[in-house]
Amino acid sequence: MNWVRLEYRLAQPENALFYDRLGYHMRETSRFFADGSPRSRWMFKQISLP
Repeated sequence: MNWVRLEYRLAQPENALFYDRLGYHMRETSRFFADGSPRSRWMFKQISLP
């Protein structure tokens, strides 16, 4: 299974919802930058392509 990583800021959750609507299988992780501030948080979505 091939996985493609998507990066998006939490301020733009519609990017993830778009792929959810397409019906891709998704897995999610998160990490923080060194300063640990919420605004610097990125989510990583990996989608399996058909």
